[in-house]
Amino acid sequence: AEGTRALVDQVLRLLYREGRLRSANLSEIVLSGHSGGYYAMQNNLASNLLPVRLVLVFDGMYSNEDVFADHVSRGGWLRSNSTVEGATNEGQGHLTSMLQEREFPVATRPTVQNLRDAQVVLYDWPSTHSTAMRYGDAFAESLRWGMRHHRRGPRLELRQASAHHGKGVVRWESPVDEDLYGFVVETSLDGVTW
Repeated sequence: AEGTRALVDQVLRLLYREGRLRSANLSEIVLSGHSGGYYAMQNNLASNLLPVRLVLVFDGMYSNEDVFADHVSRGGWLRSNSTVEGATNEGQGHLTSMLQEREFPVATRPTVQNLRDAQVVLYDWPSTHSTAMRYGDAFAESLRWGMRHHRRGPRLELRQASAHHGKGVVRWESPVDEDLYGFVVETSLDGVTW
C-alpha cells in the first residue's frame, strides 16, 4: 500500500509539473480489479493511505469481505459483480449479509439509478468470468455513474427529446458531477440556426 501511495504521489507531481493538472493534491481514488485483483485492492483499502471513494470489484469477491465492508462503513462506495463461473457468489453473499447487519442497504441490480445513487451495488452478472468487466459495459457504466468528477462533463443518457411550436422538451439521466454548473439546451426551427 505504501508503494501505491508513493506511485500515485509521483504521478500527480509529474502531471502537475507538465501542466496537465490544476493541483497536485490527491482528492479521490477509484480502485478497480478483476478476479485476483481483489487482493491488491484489499491491501490498499486496509492501509487507509489512499482517499478511496469508489471500489469496483469484477468477479473477485473471494475472501476478506470485511475489508470491503469497512470501506463502506467509512463512507466509501462499492460496486461488485459475481458470475457462476468465477465462484465468487459465496463471498458476495457473505458481504451482503455483513453490510445488512451493519444496516447498509444493498442494491442488487446495476440500474442507472442504483449505479448513480446507491452506496452499495452487489449483483449477479450473466457473463463468463473472463468477461465480467466487459459484458454489458459493466466497467464503463460503473465508472460513468459512480464518479463524482468527469474529465469532460457527465455523459448524459437521453430519455426524451421533442419540439412543438418552437418549444423543446428534453429529459435525460445525468451522472452526478460536482464540477457541473448546468446545461444549455438549444432548439432550431430549420436544423441550421440555433
